[in-house]
Amino acid sequence: MILESVALFHRRRGWEAARDLLKTLGNFRIRWVDESVHGKAVQRFIERGGQFSFVDEVSFLVMREAGARHALAFDQHFTVEGFLPYPP
Repeated sequence: MILESVALFHRRRGWEAARDLLKTLGNFRIRWVDESVHGKAVQRFIERGGQFSFVDEVSFLVMREAGARHALAFDQHFTVEGFLPYPP
């Protein structure tokens, strides 16, 4: 999700916005993806025929594992998947 967010900020808002986002990452809890989560996401991506992006599939798994109910997202995929918009 960091990769996708930084790319989006860079493309839409410019280098400075992407840099500022990277500088604020200390305010977030980061869950690095291991081989197990990666494998589960690959399986879900294939089984669901690419309904959601691979990045979204990874995010869904990590968020559920963490017990997250809200998603700070730029599209509706997270609400379709059952997460509530953030901020509430």
